Amino acid sequence: MARTASFTDEEIMKARQLREQATTAKDLRKALSVLLVTEAGLDADKTSDILGISERTVFRNRGSVRNQDEGKQNTWGGRRHYRMTVEEEQEFLRNWE
Repeated sequence: MARTASFTDEEIMKARQLREQATTAKDLRKALSVLLVTEAGLDADKTSDILGISERTVFRNRGSVRNQDEGKQNTWGGRRHYRMTVEEEQEFLRNWE
């Protein structure tokens, strides 16, 4: 038997707030992915049928509501594959400016 989803009161409040402020169907589906479980007691299969999305998307939406306030994690910035320093690259490219 599958595990039942559990949400904190804060996550439920985030979902309710998202539902009230939703401007797109996608935002509404995200909120309902949480609220149909907590308020209606539905499982992922029934939730996906009602919302017209896959079960995997239901789980993705739940994670999105949970991590709504967090910024992007593991943002890779910077230069990874370079042979020259920034100054050397600028000098090299100066010929084509």
